[in-house]
Amino acid sequence: MIDMAMVSYVDIHQYYFDIDNFNVEKFLNVFEDEKDLKVSMNKVISKPKAITKACQIFQEEKNEFTELYVSTDAMKVNQIKDYFGEKIFNHLPEDVSGWLFFFDPIPFANWEHPCQYLFVVNDDCIEKVNYNRGVADTVRLEKVYQGYDENEKACNTTVWRN
Repeated sequence: MIDMAMVSYVDIHQYYFDIDNFNVEKFLNVFEDEKDLKVSMNKVISKPKAITKACQIFQEEKNEFTELYVSTDAMKVNQIKDYFGEKIFNHLPEDVSGWLFFFDPIPFANWEHPCQYLFVVNDDCIEKVNYNRGVADTVRLEKVYQGYDENEKACNTTVWRN
């Protein structure tokens, strides 16, 4: 469960561009209708750490057929939709960013079959949802693993390529 108190935000203007808030506010006054110009985002765990976390979470359910995918980039929760355009994590605030994982226990089955989505913000903020629809085509995913290898000791943090 994602505890919003555990999600820390950073002012992008200051953190990445060293622009103080006074100048941002002065700029926003010029464009009174453009309130979206002030940007902040939450801090997100690195992709390799998120992959390791997801592999640990799905380790018990992994078998010779299962597949695990990760989003190519961190994404805002409001961008994560199924193929009908419905939000998958509709109970979370829309401005939270993190890594999306899609765990398919039976990839050879037709939809609608049970699958799971995992949204990882950091070590303490993880949301897992049982679902029965695939993700929208607008969400870009990379395969982390396919099937089960008995010789595998740990989940590889590099993305699996065809």
